Amino acid sequence: MNKHTAFAVVALVLILSAFAAWKFLHVDEYLARPARGADVTVKVMVGGEKMAFLANPKVQFVLKSKYGLTIDASKVGSINMVAGANPGVDALWPSSQIASELFRLNGGVPVAEENIFNSAIVMYSPTAVADALVAAKIAEKRDGSVYVINCKKLFETGDAALTWAGLGLPRINGKVKVFSSDPMLTNSGLMFAALLANILNNDEVVTEKELPSIEPKVSAYFKRLGTMERSTSDLFQSFLSNPMFKPIIIGYENQVVEYALQHPEHRELLRSQIQVLYPVPTVWSSHPFIALTSNGKRVIDALKDPEVQRLAWEEHGFRSGLVGATNDPRILVVGGIPKTVDSIISVPAGPVMKKIMEGLSGDVSPTTP
Repeated sequence: MNKHTAFAVVALVLILSAFAAWKFLHVDEYLARPARGADVTVKVMVGGEKMAFLANPKVQFVLKSKYGLTIDASKVGSINMVAGANPGVDALWPSSQIASELFRLNGGVPVAEENIFNSAIVMYSPTAVADALVAAKIAEKRDGSVYVINCKKLFETGDAALTWAGLGLPRINGKVKVFSSDPMLTNSGLMFAALLANILNNDEVVTEKELPSIEPKVSAYFKRLGTMERSTSDLFQSFLSNPMFKPIIIGYENQVVEYALQHPEHRELLRSQIQVLYPVPTVWSSHPFIALTSNGKRVIDALKDPEVQRLAWEEHGFRSGLVGATNDPRILVVGGIPKTVDSIISVPAGPVMKKIMEGLSGDVSPTTP
C-alpha cells in the first residue's frame, strides 16, 4: 500500500467515524424528523375562518417541504360539510365539536380525528360600550382583558331587557342586543346558540330534560335580531365599518388578531376603539380535523408540527388544541388577549344541539341572498 492509498484509507475512516459520532449525538433529532412521504394533493373541506391560515405561504412551505403535502382547500360551512357523503374529499375541517358529533350522527366514520386548534367564542364592542358594561358591573377588567361576568343580564329579553339609555349610552336606541351571524349558516352563530342555551340554563349544560323550556327562549332571542349576516367575517367587517350600528357582536377570538396583522394601518384604531369581551363562561369553538382517507390522515401529523402551530398563533390567532401546548399573547400585535381562557363550559350534546337547530330553522328570520 503506497502512502497515497494509506492516506485515503485513513481519511475515509475519519469521515465515517465523524459521521457515526454526529449521528449518535443527534440521534433524537434524527429520529424526530417526519417521514416526508410521496408528494400528494389533499382535498379538504374547510371552515372559512381557516382559509387565510392555509393560504399563508409559510404554512404551505412547511407542509410541502417537510411532509410533501399540498392542501386543495374549499370553503364550506361546518354544518353543510358534515350533512352527507363527500366523494373525492380526503378530509373535513369544521369549526366546532358540534359538527364532529353531527358527522357521526349522520353515519360518518372517520379514518382519524384530532382537534388541532381552539378559538374562544367572544364578543366585540366599541370601547365606550365595554366601559359602560364595566360601570354597570355586568363586566369587569382583569389584567388588561375584559370579562362579561353577568351574561344572563346581558341576554335578558322582554320587560327585563337592558336599554342602552339605562347603560348611560342614550345615543344608541332601544334595548341591548348581542348580534350574531345566522346560526343555521355559520358556526359562530351556532356556537352562540349553544352558549346562550347554557347561560339561560343558569350556566349549566343543557340536557334533554331542560331542553323544552330552554329551546323556545333561544329561538325567540335569535328571532328578535332580525336579518343576520351569512358569515362570521361579514358580521365582523360590518361591525368594524360602523361599530355603533350593532354595538355588541359575537365572533371568534382570533379574528381581531388576524385582521390586525392583515391591516397594520388599522392597528391603532383596534387598540384604542375596539374591545374584546370574554363571556364568563364561554365555549370553545374547537377545530377537529376529520380524516376520511389515508392522505387526510397525513395532514393531521403535519398540522401538529411545532412550526405550523407557532404560525397559527402568531399570525392567525388560533390557540393550539394540542395537549400541553401554550400560547403567549405578548407576541401578538393587539392587546386585551389573555394568556389562557379558563372559564369554559361544554356545548350541549349532539342530539340536544340538533333539536336546538330544528327550532332555529323554523324561527330564524330569512337572511339576505
